[in-house]
Amino acid sequence: GGGGGGGGGAGKGKKKGADAPVQKLAVEPTPPLCPLQALRLAHIAANPLPPSAIRVCSYNILCDQFCDAEWARQNLYAHCDRRWLDVEYRVPLLLRELQAYLPTLICLQEVEKRTWDTFLLPRFQTWGMDGWFSLKTKGSTWGCAIVWRQDRLALRSSETQYLYDQTEWQKYPVVAELCAADSEVYASMKACGTIAQFAVFDVLGSDGAVPETRSTLIAGNYHLFGNPEAPQIRIFQMAMMLWKMEALVGSAGEGGRGKLLLCGDANAELGSGALDLALNRKVEASHVDFAEGLSFKNLATRGARESLWNCKLSPEEMAAQEAVFKSVAGAEGIRGSLDFKKLERRLADAGLSAALAALADVDERVQPAEESHGRSYAWWFAWLKAVKVATGPEAFPETLRALEAMACDAGCLRMSDGAEAGRGVLHSWGKELSHSLELSKRCDDVPASYWGASGSLVDFVLEGSFGTANPPPLPTFPSFSPDAMHLTGGLPSQVCPSDHIPLLADILLPSQ
Repeated sequence: GGGGGGGGGAGKGKKKGADAPVQKLAVEPTPPLCPLQALRLAHIAANPLPPSAIRVCSYNILCDQFCDAEWARQNLYAHCDRRWLDVEYRVPLLLRELQAYLPTLICLQEVEKRTWDTFLLPRFQTWGMDGWFSLKTKGSTWGCAIVWRQDRLALRSSETQYLYDQTEWQKYPVVAELCAADSEVYASMKACGTIAQFAVFDVLGSDGAVPETRSTLIAGNYHLFGNPEAPQIRIFQMAMMLWKMEALVGSAGEGGRGKLLLCGDANAELGSGALDLALNRKVEASHVDFAEGLSFKNLATRGARESLWNCKLSPEEMAAQEAVFKSVAGAEGIRGSLDFKKLERRLADAGLSAALAALADVDERVQPAEESHGRSYAWWFAWLKAVKVATGPEAFPETLRALEAMACDAGCLRMSDGAEAGRGVLHSWGKELSHSLELSKRCDDVPASYWGASGSLVDFVLEGSFGTANPPPLPTFPSFSPDAMHLTGGLPSQVCPSDHIPLLADILLPSQ
């Protein structure tokens, strides 16, 4: 009976598709938590979020198209298995991490519209959150997004600030003047395709309603121009964002009070002109970023930019070349000068032919205003960029070491005291810019790695208040040390889905 039943069952017919080939897929275990994520979950367990606080997350999630590009896979993410760069591998890790942190407000950068529509927004909505996405340009496929918990925040208004749009510049005469005065700055501002999002929220009470004593949250989310050789563009973009936030504070009216949050990827580090402006309320016209950006030229195609990628000065080379110039200039620092004729002779004596030839390739915008032997830091920086292109990245360190040796001889390149040859040297490069907001940096220093071996701090959560005193800071989340980064093999990795890590901050709101 049993055997016959079994045989009869097998011969009664075939299920639809039974003859179709079976695709064998490897079943892999869920990737372990990123080391930092485990530390942060322990922090959350030990530090419950007070009822009067919100948790903020800022995260550059790495644009899909950057992972798909062969050049990026070979030059930026060569350390990473290609399987782990696939969007369908990375997105579940992103969502797993964000859900575990239980943020009230999320600011995302480098978000593909397809990823947003297909994966992110639908999942956020199941968490009781809503979101707003903005493309960086009309023809782009990616941009930024702000996401919020609907039981804690009610969106009052939202606006995208198109930082590349000339009509936006015209609202700020100082920026419009600087763009009009330099064709390269104008072209770069037009081509940068960067935006900022601003959302104004009512903070909801425990009953989910707006309290009688209203508290406002003004949140900005941004991603500034990424070319490292254009720091002055980031200064102008930061200034426009801060002035926009000032206007939003003003629109809150007399008696308005609340919190300010400015979150995102600045593509600039502490000490840069953009961060000095944000945190110190002012950037001087003589800031080094204006000098270093003066010779920047925006290349029209991705191929042209990628071909010169390895000829950009590394952070170590940037520090070394600035130290050489300051050593030559003496007490005046980057406001000093070096003697062009002395430099020309020493290069010839040292047999540095490529560096000597590069003297003719320096952009005319950094040349002296009149016939002069003196050369400013802006000229020096532009020349060294030309030298690295001429020598190639492998030979450039030798030239830099030779210049360091020359700088040890204090008088070998310095302008003579009182020499007329110093007249006309360009020393003022930008404009003093300022704002009235008082912002402070939250989060410990958190590096983001692009090459798997080095990190830089370019992501920030800036906090401020208006109409009320700043509440005391809550305990800080653990940061991601370089040692922990190396344990993952670099970013992104099997357990870290982006080349940035998310910033997290618990923020106290004004009492209601």
